[in-house]
Amino acid sequence: MIGKVIEGKSFGGCVAYLLDREKAKILYAEGIRTDDSKTITMDFNAQRKMNPNLTKAVGHYILSWSEQDSKNLTEEVILKATRAYLDRMNIKDTQILIVQHTDRAHPHAHVVFNRVGNGGRTITNSFVRKRNMEATQAITKEWGFQPADEKRGVNRGRLKGTDKVKYEIYDAVKSALKTANNWNDLKTQLQYRGIGIQFKTRRGSDAIQGVCFSKNGIQLKGSYVDRSFSYSKLDQLLTANSQQLQNTDPFAKGAATEKRSLNHEQPIQEVKNEKHIQRAVTVGTGLLEILMDAPSGIQQDVDDEFKKRKRKRKKLKR
Repeated sequence: MIGKVIEGKSFGGCVAYLLDREKAKILYAEGIRTDDSKTITMDFNAQRKMNPNLTKAVGHYILSWSEQDSKNLTEEVILKATRAYLDRMNIKDTQILIVQHTDRAHPHAHVVFNRVGNGGRTITNSFVRKRNMEATQAITKEWGFQPADEKRGVNRGRLKGTDKVKYEIYDAVKSALKTANNWNDLKTQLQYRGIGIQFKTRRGSDAIQGVCFSKNGIQLKGSYVDRSFSYSKLDQLLTANSQQLQNTDPFAKGAATEKRSLNHEQPIQEVKNEKHIQRAVTVGTGLLEILMDAPSGIQQDVDDEFKKRKRKRKKLKR
């Protein structure tokens, strides 16, 4: 079981979408007449006037179940599970409409409620998506429903705006993670799909604490796209991919080691050799300069001494 949270401004448009079709059935109504779509809309709008400053007064939740639960999901079960969900979401003391649709392969129900309560108070939407996730997970476990794959069950073709971008990013990141071994790999693969990556750092530090993805001018936090796409979790996945590659491909491990050697050891050796060569050239040049720059008087004394010794050896031979 999964839930989707929607908030809107028009009760008329929402009610018409839910009821003006063949495969729609009202399972429950509270605080409204159910003669037709027009009457329901009138009743919602009448209570809405108690708090005219609340722009988005339309609360709309969609609850969906796995196809594997279909055989056990009678109208009664769907209604009880939906009301248990509303209790956990603290949706009470207001107008409520629950409608079941049977036009999809997977069972699902729509809940429309007035965010302007019976006494005029506003029904809060604080942390609504987090509470929705917790409520659906709890009910799935308690009722023994099949855990649903939230992303796989979504019809991409029907998405628009932010939701469309969100799932495009999700699909692209999921695909890239099959082969990416580091952040640069991931970034390069996503760029081909028109998706950018931005990192969030701690104030006054270069330490990365978050990641965002952007496409078509829309930027979304990684954890909003999917809970597994936070910076820390993605970093763990990329590190695991890199380690797995090195463990299963000795050549890749050797290449990585060789690359580190080329990047770190060879330049140091080259610098050492360069210094050694420079030192040798310096010393050699220094000796040559001493000889070439010797005063002519010193050189003349050396020649005279050499001639005297030569004449002395000739006398001894005689």
